[in-house]
Amino acid sequence: MRKVVFVFALLIGYLGVVPTISSVPLSVRSSPSTLFAIRPVTSAYARPPRKRRASTRKPALPLPAYYRHPRWLGCKHFEIPVSKCRAAWRTSRIAPRHALIIALLAWWKRDLENTPQKTLDWLAKRREKYFRVGEWWFDRRKSDKIYHLLEMIDTLLQPHLDRYPQPLYREILQKTGALLDHPAMSMPRQTALTSRLSRWLARRTDAPSIESIRTLMQRSMLRHRECPWWFLVFLQTFAPDALARFSKQKISPSWCTARRLHQEIRFRTPEASDALLRTLAKRYPRHTRLVPFGKSYEGRTLWALHIHAKRRNPNAKSVLMVGAQHADEHMGTEILLDLAQTLLKKHKTPHVRELLDRIELWLIPVLNPDGKHFDLAGGVVKIWRYNRSIQPDGQIGVDLNRNYDDHWQPFRYVDRGRVNLPGLRPFSEPETDALRQLAEKLPRLTALLDLHQYGRVVLLPYAYAKKPLPNDFEDLFYKIGQYLIETNRYRTFPAHRLYPHQGTLGDWGFSRFKALSLVLEIGSASYLKPTLQAHTTRQDLKLIHRFLSIADDPFQKIRSIPLPPPDPRLVRRTTYTTPTAQ
Repeated sequence: MRKVVFVFALLIGYLGVVPTISSVPLSVRSSPSTLFAIRPVTSAYARPPRKRRASTRKPALPLPAYYRHPRWLGCKHFEIPVSKCRAAWRTSRIAPRHALIIALLAWWKRDLENTPQKTLDWLAKRREKYFRVGEWWFDRRKSDKIYHLLEMIDTLLQPHLDRYPQPLYREILQKTGALLDHPAMSMPRQTALTSRLSRWLARRTDAPSIESIRTLMQRSMLRHRECPWWFLVFLQTFAPDALARFSKQKISPSWCTARRLHQEIRFRTPEASDALLRTLAKRYPRHTRLVPFGKSYEGRTLWALHIHAKRRNPNAKSVLMVGAQHADEHMGTEILLDLAQTLLKKHKTPHVRELLDRIELWLIPVLNPDGKHFDLAGGVVKIWRYNRSIQPDGQIGVDLNRNYDDHWQPFRYVDRGRVNLPGLRPFSEPETDALRQLAEKLPRLTALLDLHQYGRVVLLPYAYAKKPLPNDFEDLFYKIGQYLIETNRYRTFPAHRLYPHQGTLGDWGFSRFKALSLVLEIGSASYLKPTLQAHTTRQDLKLIHRFLSIADDPFQKIRSIPLPPPDPRLVRRTTYTTPTAQ
């Protein structure tokens, strides 16, 4: 036993954990119980400790849990041996995972090539029509095996994307991109495949693969004489200069709706909106104050125009109006800018002077400047709704109007395969967090109006569920909605009647401040021509002036306004199975 202890001690001393045995007194060496109690010293054979410099880089956010702890997905539909599939899922080595990904892509290619001619003819006829934007979403999920295959490839690749060998990664990108233009590829699957490619390239770029996919997409658009918006989004994200040249030289408005709309519309860019705000602040310095209240994800300044009386009333109430949360809903920006110009031009009239003595307006024409710039750049519209933040899994964009701290819910698939992109947590986006900080600093905030597009409707709380408002707020909100829509024959009803959606500014504004918090859905289409844009602006400004007339004390003023019996076609009340909360 003593020999074993001495041999073990010699080995440890050689490695530098304890002093060498030759330096230990004999009395201590004879006692195994005290041998390991000796304080370690540095041995001549031990490496000195490595000094690590403190990193200045922010730690990368972890992937979502379904990537870090993936469930085992079978390969029985894809003609792959179970042993090969199981081995890839149970290891973190790149080689077996890459082999399984290539096998899955090879099966998909064979499946596309074996598509019957009858199906190919049907797909060709469907391509003759430009698909409705709302019908095909950028990342769908269905229960068939092709979506199952895409989910498998994504789950195999994403957790190891940072250490994936570049040649193998490029092989996956090029084999996947080559499937985009296959005649048997349906448009819904094409959108899902484009979305996955965008996620991978957002996390780890590869210039040759981007160039080959760009060339393939441009050839496909010219051959089919169509410009799918998911191709335009990809090109604007990864090759914006090439898309600008291509749209100017090759894309014709006769067959590309996105190009035609871009030529017809007259919406201001974020830069033009900011320039107009600066002009107004400079021209009317005694009635305005231009306040920078934050930065967007890409570093653009967020501006709020504060309109007040020449001699400010210390008891005036604050009214907040927000436009362009969704990047493709440009009418909110136009109406708020027109409202600012109208009020400032008429600031000497008794009506405006009396209004600004009661309230102070805070106008935010563009809350999402990154997304708005993205939607209008490149000579084509992209129908882009989100901001431009990049999530840990490479998903680009967060729906700002799902990012507020009122019944917020994480990412999920909803009806018809649509995706909800609410961010990692409430107020995770710099735009919404900056708006929260501004709203909480405003003194006596009594009214909030969130401008969206489209639907010709005034939406009331709640949006997150079919639930009545507390106390007598339910009846008061309906009366206010009825009062507002008398100007332009819009409809009014609770927002959940469209579809339940959580984490909205409208719900947060009411829950946080108990203010009059409404959503105005403007007009009857997304991209309005100039004549219809002017008409819609005039009609909605009438409604907004009514909103401002009661904004300083809305729930008291509406009680004294006589209203006719509501028209059930316009004022749609919700019947609840439970009594109104008290």
